[in-house]
Amino acid sequence: MSHTSTAGCPEHELHTQVEFSSDMPHEGSPVTEFRQTPDRRFLRDFYNKVLRFPDGFETEIWSFEDETSGRVLPAPLLRAREGEIVHVLLNPSKRVHTIHHHGMEPDPRNDGVGHTSFEVTGEYTYQWLPDVGAAGDPNRGAAGTYFYHCHVNTTLHVQFGMFGPMIFDPPSGRGKAFFDDPVGYDTRAETFMAPYAVDPRWHFLDHAAGLGGRPADGHRSTAFVNASCTASSATSRSPKCRVRTATARPYSARKIRSISLTRPAISVTRPAGPRSRAAAAGSPTSGGPSRARRRGQAP
Repeated sequence: MSHTSTAGCPEHELHTQVEFSSDMPHEGSPVTEFRQTPDRRFLRDFYNKVLRFPDGFETEIWSFEDETSGRVLPAPLLRAREGEIVHVLLNPSKRVHTIHHHGMEPDPRNDGVGHTSFEVTGEYTYQWLPDVGAAGDPNRGAAGTYFYHCHVNTTLHVQFGMFGPMIFDPPSGRGKAFFDDPVGYDTRAETFMAPYAVDPRWHFLDHAAGLGGRPADGHRSTAFVNASCTASSATSRSPKCRVRTATARPYSARKIRSISLTRPAISVTRPAGPRSRAAAAGSPTSGGPSRARRRGQAP
């Protein structure tokens, strides 16, 4: 095995968290190395649009769409089986973005984290394979419920709406929660929920605002002046999205899936205005796999 020596290379110094968060290599349309024939292909095109919520609230949303989904929130479901090679084509179209498939553990180039790979300006096909379960081994298998999201200025971009659900079934397909599930569930009663709170003040910020954990000068005050601080009770659906409620089925096993993108609430003061509730800055969390165990999650 050959090794490349770094002796004599100038040290690359980053003096602050802001420099670290901003120091990402940008690549136009990098090649997917060691590309294989996929079992599942997904397209994720960036979009931005003012969406109207069921309670009448309107705000600009950034998210992803595919060939048939329309512009909905959350972004379209990505569903595959353990052991299938998955390709996800990202078209950022507006500045730089990535997709981090939260809970998957591919090589760094396909992890969607700019610190260890790159941020995409043209297009990129992410390639990875969900781990296959093994009977009696709780540490194997990717079956469960996850979410994917943009990993550029993560907290802000997820609040803008750049996230969507992922579901991985065991090789046998829907009806079992994991590889050696002895009970299974009724696929007609499978339910998915994505609790999500829209904070309108974040939706007036710039693409790169807050890198390093603090807003750039002027971003916070500008957002407070231009945005309403009234909390919206809107659910995370656009008018194009429909929710189907499963009919009650006695004696059937139900499967309830959920992803959670929440932050602790703090009180903040709006300049020349009343006290209001706002979300504290922090990394969104995933609901994780739906088994009685948690897999190690990528950053």
